[in-house]
Amino acid sequence: MGLERTGHSPRQTKFFEQLAEKRAIPGIISLTASRQVLYMNAEAQALSRHLFHAACDKHSESPALMLPQEILEVCDALQQIHLAQIEPKDQDNLHLRRVVGKAEFPILIRGFLIPSQEQQEARFLILMEKFGRRGQVISEEAKKFFQLTDREHEIVKHVADGLTNKEIAEALEISEHTVKEHIKHILRKTNSTTRTGILAQILRHA
Repeated sequence: MGLERTGHSPRQTKFFEQLAEKRAIPGIISLTASRQVLYMNAEAQALSRHLFHAACDKHSESPALMLPQEILEVCDALQQIHLAQIEPKDQDNLHLRRVVGKAEFPILIRGFLIPSQEQQEARFLILMEKFGRRGQVISEEAKKFFQLTDREHEIVKHVADGLTNKEIAEALEISEHTVKEHIKHILRKTNSTTRTGILAQILRHA
């Protein structure tokens, strides 16, 4: 199966292509709430084959039908969040995180809801990777590029794991207010407006 790139602007497509070329980048799937695949990189295809127990490129169905059941279940959960009409600022703090697959090859799936803008359909961002590769994704290179402090770098790792501000505060034994202040600084340094935006920027320079 080739890469699907329908529905993105040339600039967005170039961004995803750059992600796909990076080493240690997780599987990336971008799709609409109606399950139209906008982008799927080679790593996502490879990990999907492990979940399918069969080669995806031997199927002739549409991309939506070729998504593993585990991915579809994450999309269903994200759709429920979207339909709940949660405020966009709160949606961005909601991530889904699941470990699926066989014990000898566990796969971490993280789902992010990208709030709809104006009349556009909401979109989902799915990241897949073999469980245990977290340290490679949030790299020292990204830390240096964005001039993140050690604490900010640590917080970004927790954001990537889908933790809420409260959970990050508990993990680092600091106040939730302090976490929010750090995230404000990270947003500014990465030129982002949301937590999902932080993740996208970090992955871009991983």
